[in-house]
Amino acid sequence: MQPLCNDREDLARAYREILLRSPALRAIPFDQRAAEEAARLRAAHNRAIEDSVDDYLEFCASRGEGPDKPFSGKILVRVAPEVHRQSMMEARRQGKSLNAHVAEKLR
Repeated sequence: MQPLCNDREDLARAYREILLRSPALRAIPFDQRAAEEAARLRAAHNRAIEDSVDDYLEFCASRGEGPDKPFSGKILVRVAPEVHRQSMMEARRQGKSLNAHVAEKLR
């Protein structure tokens, strides 16, 4: 199946899900951009999924980069105790958790 070659976005989405969730693939951190790049390479060169993944990993290595990895959403931030206290007080005044308050400020 070559959804990108056939301009079938519905099939491309299904294919993307297979790439992201298939137990047959090697267990490496993989994000959507990496899966799309593997699908694009496979479609462009009529290659097997494993070959496309290998190509992507080789491409990253040639640039001295690791493959893209999804972010966890966790950030450890160290601040002065007074900043911590003031942030907590502001969050309480707004009826929010400190986490919700800080996340809102980061947006």
